[in-house]
Parts: sequence; structure tokens; C-alpha cells
Amino acid sequence: MILIYVATATWVVGLILLFIFIGYMYNLSKVRMPSENGEVAQDEKSKLRRYIYFTIAGALGVVVSANFLVNSAVGIAQSAGVPESVIGATIVAFGTSLPELTVSLKSILKGHSGLAFGNIIGSSFVNITLILGITFFVPAVLGSPVTMNMSVFQNLVVFSIITNLFFWYFLSREKIGWREGAIFLFIYVFFIITTVGAM
Repeated sequence: MILIYVATATWVVGLILLFIFIGYMYNLSKVRMPSENGEVAQDEKSKLRRYIYFTIAGALGVVVSANFLVNSAVGIAQSAGVPESVIGATIVAFGTSLPELTVSLKSILKGHSGLAFGNIIGSSFVNITLILGITFFVPAVLGSPVTMNMSVFQNLVVFSIITNLFFWYFLSREKIGWREGAIFLFIYVFFIITTVGAM
């Protein structure tokens, strides 16, 4: 919410966001799962190496595809005369969210709703703190500081706040069904219409 009132975001904002992320991860590191029986734990340890390889391979795939995604998005923006901020908030955002959509759907279908919601909430928090923080802070360290006019993203921030308020209200009722999903889809469609219409 504070980002709405930040007229110009610089490396200082990025550093603050990074500290928030580090503080969150420190608190999260204190959370421990209840110990399970040794047989299950040993089985999981035997699979750990394979999980690590798959994670690294998946991360490398994301890095490679990100290069094509960024270049293609810039090309679309330049050819269609659409502001890059609009392309980033729509096409690029949707494209980078597809892996999260896949993971969340598969998790819910397999009965792991906690994993699905953890992925959704966690990715949103990581994007707004770690990713945004690095985006502002690292270029400044490398001698190419980024100064962003946050008023360009005011529409996006407002819709994000509205969506989060609905989300936390639904969580407080401890039940999220197709009606709640329809409401989220309606908010997203309304966001796309207002964003594209404001060009």
C-alpha cells in the first residue's frame, strides 16, 4: 500500500524491500514440521538428490525462457505502440504466472491445497519484496541506478490491494470454492479492461 504514495522508487526502496524479505525468511526458518517416522524420512532423503537436479534444471529453463519472453514482449510493445508497463502487467505477467498456475492446479487436484495456497501467496510476496528489491537495488550497485515513476503502476497496485482484501476475507471463512474463483476472474478481466482502456 505504501508503494502507491512513493512518487519515485529508487535503490533505497529496493533495499527496504530486501530487508523485509530477509526478515520474513528468518521468521519462516524457525517454523519446523512435526517429525515423522524414520522410514518416511529416509525415503525422502534418498529422493533429495533427484529433487535438487530437477529444481536446477527447471530454474535453468525459466532463465532461458525469460530471455525470449522479455525480447518478445518488448517487440510487441514497440510494434503495437503499447506502453511497456501495460505489456509487463498483462502478457508478461500472465506468461510468468503459468508455471505457478500449473503447480497450484496439480497440487489441489492431488489434495495438497496447502502447497497450492503457499505457492500463490509466497510467489506474490517474493515478487513484491525480493524481485522488486533486487530490480531497484542491484542496478544501483552496478552503476546503472533505476528510478521508476510509481504513478504508472497505480492502477495495478490498487487492483492488487482489492484482490488481497477479498482473498483474506475468503480465507477467514476457511472455505474457497468456485464462486470465489469466479470473483477473482472477474476482477482480473476488469483489471485488463481498465488497463488497456487507459492507454
